[in-house]
Amino acid sequence: MLAFARKHAYNQGMRTQHLLKVMPPMRVASVLNIRVQAVYQWGDSVPALRQYQLREYLAANEPEILTQIDAARRLPKRRRKSPNTQP
Repeated sequence: MLAFARKHAYNQGMRTQHLLKVMPPMRVASVLNIRVQAVYQWGDSVPALRQYQLREYLAANEPEILTQIDAARRLPKRRRKSPNTQP
């Protein structure tokens, strides 16, 4: 049960777009010792194992980047105005 909860929490967490806003793909690939093409294949969310590896590395070496990623994740989504609405 605990393993499921941890995996679920990580899958909910880091989005690829938030990560790539604060770290370039080449840097992410070098930190994880993978190819840049693998980073581009992640889709919307970072895989659970890679999230864990990134969080461990960033917490130890660059905590300010980890803070930026977490802050980007918590930003509320902007609501679009309906085109039919009159001001």
